[in-house]
Amino acid sequence: WKASSHVYDCTLNSNLKGFASALAKAEWKHTFRPPVDQLADATNIYAQTGIMDGTVSINDGEDYEMYLFGEKVRNLSKASDITECKCVTILGSTPTIGQNFHISTMSVKNTFEK
Repeated sequence: WKASSHVYDCTLNSNLKGFASALAKAEWKHTFRPPVDQLADATNIYAQTGIMDGTVSINDGEDYEMYLFGEKVRNLSKASDITECKCVTILGSTPTIGQNFHISTMSVKNTFEK
């Protein structure tokens, strides 16, 4: 794994005004209490983009050169059930300056909907 971005920590590097706006627009499970704790827990993740490259052969067959580009994500949430969590990520690259980016949207059932 060769990192091609800095580590993005959702709890430190996020737009707080954007989170507040999303929370205000979300449908809450409890009418008078926004799910701030659940939101903070669900977004306790960090991510980094990078590449892996090398040569692969299967069953002593011919070698194939591979170049894989992607993102590794670690979820530190304490939530016991995030089966209804939905994330959509657009991962991109700007080769002229060597930077990568990702844009994400997330919803967690009974906490917040996108």
